[in-house]
Amino acid sequence: MIPKIAHFHWEGQPINWLRMAGVHTFAKLNPRWEVRLVRTPDHIRARNLPLLAHEADWTWFEVLERDGGFAMATDTVFVKPIPDEWCEGDFCGCTNGTGNIFHCCIGSIPGTEFLSRCVRGCETVPPIALDYQAMGVLMMQHTVKKMGGLGRLGRMVDMPPEALCPVGWWQPERCWAREPLPITDDTIGVTWFGGHESNREWDIPADAAIVRLAHEVIGDT
Repeated sequence: MIPKIAHFHWEGQPINWLRMAGVHTFAKLNPRWEVRLVRTPDHIRARNLPLLAHEADWTWFEVLERDGGFAMATDTVFVKPIPDEWCEGDFCGCTNGTGNIFHCCIGSIPGTEFLSRCVRGCETVPPIALDYQAMGVLMMQHTVKKMGGLGRLGRMVDMPPEALCPVGWWQPERCWAREPLPITDDTIGVTWFGGHESNREWDIPADAAIVRLAHEVIGDT
């Protein structure tokens, strides 16, 4: 069983309202979970990685290897509780039918070979000209291939792609528009892709769909 621990990472400038809303909506909807805000350890910060995303991914691998739980992103507004089924295996992740890991939100029991390999992979990546997902999805996909496939990760729970990404990564502008977001029965949260060039988290339109959704879940409308 995967521990019910949600690890949210933040580093750098003070966290803004929308990202705090991500943590708040998760905590409100999952009162039996332990919610942790993790910071980048000194040994990772000392690498001077190009992007905060690289620090976050490496930090997540280390805390999941040590404690287990789920890597949860602050650029997600949650609308429903995490299903208990996500915790019933050794590893939970989204494959989207690709035969490999498709999304950076993962859950795991502690102390796995997969997480250990991901940590070692991060330690050996040169901190120059890194792809945005070099220490995230790409690192996990490379590790899965090296290990011989997803079957080596233990009992796998496949997370539906629409659970956290009802808005596709190719159209994140929809989150900042006024039109309602495509929430379905399968939607657990809405990721607004904080690393995308369309990101407006520091100049948030008050009537943006993702802002209205957060207010609705928090209950301060």
